[in-house]
Formats: sequence, structure tokens, C-alpha cells
Amino acid sequence: MKTSDKLLLTLVFLLLATFGAIHLTLYGRMKAGHIKNIYSHDGWVRSYEGRAPSKITLQGNINVTLIPSDSFNIEVQEEAAGKVRCRMSGDSMVVSSEDTLPLNPHTFYQNYSDRPWVSINMPYSISLVRTEGQLALFRGSPRPGRQRFDIQAVNSQIWLGETYGMEGGSYPTYYYDSIYVQEVNSSLIIHQNAEIAQLSVHLDDQSEFNDFKGTLGSLRLQYAPQSKINIKGSTLDKLKK
Repeated sequence: MKTSDKLLLTLVFLLLATFGAIHLTLYGRMKAGHIKNIYSHDGWVRSYEGRAPSKITLQGNINVTLIPSDSFNIEVQEEAAGKVRCRMSGDSMVVSSEDTLPLNPHTFYQNYSDRPWVSINMPYSISLVRTEGQLALFRGSPRPGRQRFDIQAVNSQIWLGETYGMEGGSYPTYYYDSIYVQEVNSSLIIHQNAEIAQLSVHLDDQSEFNDFKGTLGSLRLQYAPQSKINIKGSTLDKLKK
């Protein structure tokens, strides 16, 4: 083999090795959560991927979908990616928006286009979610099992299950094992495709509980004199004060 061929071959190997090392480093940093917005797809940008916290706090002008998953990552609508931040501190993460738009949690039909959507894939190890002024949709598991949520809702609207308008029949059943919700000036909405084995809710004077034909195994409800409660007849028999 000529010397020039050997040099060319050596150069090719060096380039391939460098390329591979760079990509391995980027992948490792992304998995650790150090690199944000590493790629986008279908109008969404991956803002975080890495170690899952035990607590998530949501702040600012965002709508959030929380989805059961074996891994933890956060994606943001592409046009809002630069305005949404993910900050990890110890075992807690804050997902926040620099924009603020007051949410009226007591209006059932929200204007979804005014607030960008954030999608969070959550493993079962996350024990607490605190919302501070968001519309937060908690999707359940596609089959009965281990889906548990401990939710602190402040000035927020919480959805368990998911339907829009008259489209309830087109959505799959979401299963939840155990849900605890503590509300401060918030509204909890149980959609008809939600099937919840155990539900406990604590309402203050400015909070609401709305059951839109969800399926509940058992219900524990604590409420204040001015709390608003809308429960269907089939759920009343399960109510334990």
C-alpha cells in the first residue's frame, strides 16, 4: 500500500472516531439533562431528557399533558421552546414559562391557543406534581395497574381523562389506581373516559369538583362550606365524607 493511501486511510479512521466520540458525548449529556432542545419533530422540541425527579412544579403560562411512561422527558411546542425552562434542583424539577397569563380555573372551555402546550412523560417514581396556574391534563394508563398521582393544585384546572366537546366516545379509557388532589382555588374535572380505583379530593372554599360521568371505585371528599360539587348519581353511593 502506498504511503499516500495509508495516510488517507488513517485520516478516514480519525474522522470516524472523532464523529463517534462527539455523538456519544452529546448523547450522554442529553441523557444527563445537560443539553436542551437537542432535536425537534412534528412541531415539538425535546427540552429535557434524563434523571427523573421525585417532585415536579409547574409555573407560568403553559398547558401541560402528563403521560405515564417508563422514561422521563419533556417536550415543548416548537414556537414556545425558548420561553419554557426546565430546572432540576436535587430531587425536584420546576417547569416554567417566562410569560404569565392569568388562568380562570373555573371556566370549563379554555382557549387552548393562548397558552403553549408542554408534554411530560413521567415514570411511576414521580410522587408529587404541584400546579400553579395551569391547565394540566393527567393521562392515565391504557390498562389497570399502578398509575398513582399526588397532585397539589393552586389556581389551576386539573383534568383526569380527556374529552373535548361531544367527542367522548372516541377516546380510549384511561386507568388510574390511586389519585389524591388538594385544591386551592382550582377545579378538578373527571372526564367520562377516566376509570379511577381510589380518588381522594380536598377542596377549599374557592374550589370545585366536577364529575362528568367518570368511573370511580371509591371516593373520599373533604370540602369547605363554599366549595362547588357536581357529582353524578352513580358516584354519590361511593362518597365517603
